[in-house]
Parts: sequence; structure tokens; C-alpha cells
Amino acid sequence: MRRFLFSGAVCLVFQSVLGSPIQADEAVQLEAVQVSKTQTGSRIVLQVTHPISLITYTLQNPDRLIVDPAETALETTISPSQQFASSGPITAMRLVMDRGFVDYLEFTVSEPVQATFYQVAPLVTIEVTPVASSVPVSMAPPKMVSPSLPKREQPKVPAVTMPVRLAPAPPPPPVESGPMTPQEAVDKALAVYEPARIALEESELAMLKVKEARRNLFPGASLRGSYTLGKASAEFREQRAGLQVEHPLYDAGRLRDAYKQTLVNLQISQKRYEKVRADFAFEVAQAYFELLAAQQSVGSRDRLLRIAQEIFQSTQRRFDAGLVTRMELLNVQSQFSQARFQVEGARNDVAVAELKFRHRMNWDEMLPMTLPDRFPPAPSRVVELADALRTAAWQRPDIQLNTLLVEFHKYEERLAQKKSSWKLDLTGFAGESSGAFKTEPLQANPDYSIALKMSKIWGGSTASVTGTKTETSPQVGQTSVTKSNSLQTEIGVLNALSGATEVEQAHIGRMKAQQDLTETRQTTSQEVHEAYYAYQKAALTLQHAQQKEQFRLEQVKILRAQAELNEILPSQLLEAELQLSDDQVAQLQAQSSYHTALARLNKAIGMTGYYGTPTGGGS
Repeated sequence: MRRFLFSGAVCLVFQSVLGSPIQADEAVQLEAVQVSKTQTGSRIVLQVTHPISLITYTLQNPDRLIVDPAETALETTISPSQQFASSGPITAMRLVMDRGFVDYLEFTVSEPVQATFYQVAPLVTIEVTPVASSVPVSMAPPKMVSPSLPKREQPKVPAVTMPVRLAPAPPPPPVESGPMTPQEAVDKALAVYEPARIALEESELAMLKVKEARRNLFPGASLRGSYTLGKASAEFREQRAGLQVEHPLYDAGRLRDAYKQTLVNLQISQKRYEKVRADFAFEVAQAYFELLAAQQSVGSRDRLLRIAQEIFQSTQRRFDAGLVTRMELLNVQSQFSQARFQVEGARNDVAVAELKFRHRMNWDEMLPMTLPDRFPPAPSRVVELADALRTAAWQRPDIQLNTLLVEFHKYEERLAQKKSSWKLDLTGFAGESSGAFKTEPLQANPDYSIALKMSKIWGGSTASVTGTKTETSPQVGQTSVTKSNSLQTEIGVLNALSGATEVEQAHIGRMKAQQDLTETRQTTSQEVHEAYYAYQKAALTLQHAQQKEQFRLEQVKILRAQAELNEILPSQLLEAELQLSDDQVAQLQAQSSYHTALARLNKAIGMTGYYGTPTGGGS
């Protein structure tokens, strides 16, 4: 009977301990889900009543995108199954429910995708873009998580896919399926870019910290056991085994704030990862377009050299026949030498541009590299300054990163302030022990102890009161159970002076983060303006270069006809050919500057590929 009562008391204690860490929060309503097609893929818009925490990841066989409201009590009355037509890669949606709440949203996709989301109450927007399947080596982007309150009484660990820890990857294989597009160049370069891999591992570390902080929300338990052999008047032995549980019953919300802070820290690591990718993607795109222009310039110069050689040989024959003067021959010979010099210069430019591009790609010189014979088409999206500024305000990784740093330091300040608040800690032990002389049999009896400790910091000093209730079985030489109730008080004099310093330091950190955010917004606005005006200039320069090239083509066509009728000198025709080649090279360089300006504008707004340049490098 005694054992039964004791076991019931222990179960009651553990139920109260295990049920204490989290209280249910107010449910969030999912009012609508909208899916639409975009130029880069699909856009999902969730309309909710309060900001929520989200985790996104993908599954295969078949391809699916999972949107998990991480530990948020999400309720909805919308249809649990929907089909979408002409909505990009997303074809259907299914709500998976659990005990009346939305466990996760499952979107069926027609191809592998990646997702990036941002949240502006009451809307959560998720940008879904296809993942290029032709890339031989790829890096899985870390999941997007936004902080929110835990969901139910006991937070569950969502089935998320951890960012992959990549071993040092070899250079891409030498097999090329065709000309390398800007998209493929960016993705292949990022696959072996060490800073991006390090940033990915930092995201993985931040995810582990989230798990650690989530574990701290639950009681800590440990199994304890001891066995003692000794001798008094005779030899004896004692043994004890049981379970010890420790848990803060009240800590002014420090554990929950610490958990939320790790979620913010996870987002910070993800934004740093995106920033590294976006910055490097621009460098790769710039080197790519410079190499593309240089290679196409060689073709124009080679064509010029062939024409110059034909004109020089024709002029030599005419000079031998006495039809042209020696001065004309020397003039054509000088122009022919100029053409050969330009060809050598163009080839040297290709060598330098290819060296720079291979350096950005981290490719060995022996690996083949084939680029297309023309530049990509101009973007279909209209480039407007207002649109660029508006997009940069919510998509630029620097702004998102500094906004999260402000949030991180707010939690840091709250945690520092709550250190001086009241704390109530529970420590409990339940088990069995026995003791007897060597000649006597051991008989196990229940032991238990419960301790409550209340503590607080007062003006740099600490004060604590601990109440303990203990019941132990008879030990060697004893015949009855030992019961005790104790009350212990402890006062530490000026042993917590660092608390005020920590609060002030956290406050200064938050103020600095807010100042950095303000400066980042100003810098971003300036960079967007500069990139936009540089793009406008590049577009006008390209238009002028194309018109000038068309003029030279018509001029050369007329001069060639006149040369066949001997109405002009050979040097006049060759001079026009030289000018045409110069204008063609200038047009190619203007093409390179135009696409580089687009890439710079995309980098400034924080969405690589928004205006038609490679999409593999960022959000």
C-alpha cells in the first residue's frame, strides 16, 4: 500500500513538472491562400491575422514544397484541397490538419523548386522559383524561419530538412551539355564557393542552437545511482538509484525569449548566407559578360583581318600593275598592320577575361568552357526606379539582416533585464535505496525529495530561499524512515554587480543595431539610385552603339559597291572596315556594360534575376 501511494505521488509530481513549460497561445487565423504565376516562377500569399513562424523545405518523389507553421496554432476555414491552373510550377495545395490545427501546407510542384519568403502583416509572401536541373553540383539553401510564440503545451520538433554539410567539392566535371548560360555559370560557381559553404554551415549551427533552446523549455532529467561498501562495527553495503528532475517553474519568460532569440539568430545566419551568394553572383555575372564580349570581339577582329588581307593583296597586285601609287600601298599596308594588332589585342583581352572568369568559377585551366555566341535578350520587365526602391526596401539582404539584428538585440536586452527578476526552480528526486550489514539481505524502500528555490537580484546582491522536503528509507543501523523539512536562506553581498553592466551593454548594442539599420536603408537607397542611373546610361549607350553599327554597315555596303567600280581608293574602303570593326566591338562592350548594369541593379535591390540576369545567386 505504501509503495502504491508513493508511486501515485511521484506520477503526480512528474505530470505537474512535464506539463509546466509552455502555455497555449492565442490561435492565428489563416484567412486565405492565393497562388499566382510570376516571371521567375510562382508566388504564394498567405493572409493571416498575426505574424507567424514558418519553415519551408522540399520533398521529392513526387516534388513538393512544404510550408510548416512552426509551433504556431494556425486555424483556418478554407478548403483543405485546391487545384491551380496556369500558376507556374505550383499545381495544387493540400492542408494537413492535426487536432484541429494546420500542421503544414503541402504544395504540389511540377519541378524542383526553392522558396524565399517575407512577411508584412497581415500577408506572408513566398516566392517560389525552379531549381536549375542542369547544374552538376548544387547547394541546398537553408530554410526560412521567422520567430513566433510556441504552439501548444509541448512544442513539437518539426520534421525539417537540415542544411547539408558539404565536403570540399571538386571542380565541375569537364563534360558540357552546351553553351554555358549566365544561370549555369552562377550556380556552378556558387557550388564550389567556400564562403557560401561556410555561411551554410553557420546556418546549420544556428539550427542546432534552436534545438538546444527548444530543449531547455522542458525539464532536465538525469538517472542517478550509487553503491557503497564500508565497515563500521561490521561490513555493510548501501545502494541507491532514482530519477532526478530539474526545471524552472517561473523565470519571467527568459527561456522562451532565449528560444525566440535563437530563431532570430537562425534567420540572421540565413540572410548572411543569401548576402554572400548575391554578392558573389554579381561578381560571376560581371566576369561572364566581360568574357562573352571579349570572345565575340575576337570574331569581329578576325573577320576584319581577313578583309584587310584581301584588300592588301589586291592593292599589291594593282601596285605591281601600276594602277595605284606607292603611297596608297603603304597606307593600306599600315592599315593591314593595324588590323593584325587589333586581332592580337582582342585575343589578349580574351585570355585575361577568361583567366578572371575561371578564377571566379574556381575552374582549372584544363576544363572546357563554352559560352554562347550572343548575349541574352533584354529583360521583359520594365525597369522603374520606384519599383526598384520598393523592392529593395523589403528584399535587400542587408536591410533584412540589420532588421533581424535589431530584433536580436531587443531580445538580448530583455534577457539582461529579466536576470534580476524573480525565479522559482524545482528540483525533485524519486527512487529507491537500501542498506544492510553484509550478513543481512538488502530490502529496497522508496526515497524522494522535493526542493523549491526562490531567488532574486536586489541592487547587485542576490537573495534566495530554498525549501526542501525529504523522505529516505532506513539506512544501516536504522529501523525507521527518515523524514525532514528544511528551509535555507542565502544572501550574496554585491555578487551580481555585472547585471547592470549587461543591461546597459545590451541597450547600447540595440541602439547601434538601430543606427546600422538606418544607415543601411540610406546606403541601399543610394546604391539603388546609382545602379538605376548607371543602367539608364548603359541602355542609352547600347542604343547609340547599335545605331552607329547600323550606320557603319550601310556605309561599308556603299563603299564596297564603289570599290568594285574603282570609284574610291582601297585605303578608303579599308578605313571604313576598320571603323565598322571598332563600332562592332564597341557595341559588344556596350552589351556587356548593359547586362552588368542590370546585374548591379539586381544586386542593389536584393533579388538576383529580378530584371533578367542570372537567378541562381540569390533570393
